[in-house]
Amino acid sequence: DTFAHRSDLHSACQLMGLWSIFPLVSCVLASPEFHQYGSDANEIEPETLVFVNMGTEHFERGMLNATAPGGCSNQDMALLFSAGGGNLASSLGSRVSQCLGKSWNVFSGVSADRVADCMEDDSFPGLSRSCAECFGTAAVYQERHCKGKCQGRWCNARCLQCVSHASPDLMKCVGLASLPESTPC
Repeated sequence: DTFAHRSDLHSACQLMGLWSIFPLVSCVLASPEFHQYGSDANEIEPETLVFVNMGTEHFERGMLNATAPGGCSNQDMALLFSAGGGNLASSLGSRVSQCLGKSWNVFSGVSADRVADCMEDDSFPGLSRSCAECFGTAAVYQERHCKGKCQGRWCNARCLQCVSHASPDLMKCVGLASLPESTPC
């Protein structure tokens, strides 16, 4: 059944060491069985997605769970995964960090709305508002709880470790178990 299959995928991801944390290796494995449960008219074909683990330069064929609850659609996930992981300026983590920096104000700190605006308009044009808001909330967590650890570079190991505490809430918000993982710089 579908639930058992999802549990098997989850276990396989953990065994392979691909279970990721925010900010962001993908562990979404190829599974034709999941494709039949998609109901979104804009559903992405499983065969078209290739996810990259920047840390080991290893490619995993994968697909998104079209039935996962959350703020991000399959189109949103395709945009996010296209950025990939790692710590390059084009990576998902870097783009979120850039939006956090652009949204910071000396008087009010980081605004979740301004981060979401940046995610939709600058970093990922076409990203839905509900998906962008997930990252806005995560950015506010980073600013409130990890400011000292994240000064200097967003991808330093201390920053990534601190921000990882927001991972469960981010994953629940986006509707996936993982996103492209950032690696220390």
